Amino acid sequence: MNDLKFKRKNLIKLIKKQRRENFLLLVILVGGICYNFGFLLGYIAGVIS
Repeated sequence: MNDLKFKRKNLIKLIKKQRRENFLLLVILVGGICYNFGFLLGYIAGVIS
């Protein structure tokens, strides 16, 4: 339990240090997922109709 708290503290420090890079990565990742999901939905809609 203590080990988990310690790891979490370190993770928070790391995230704070790299917040901007992580935010950019997250935006790219989410954008990519949304783009692919939209493409997939469009393809499915095209197949159905």
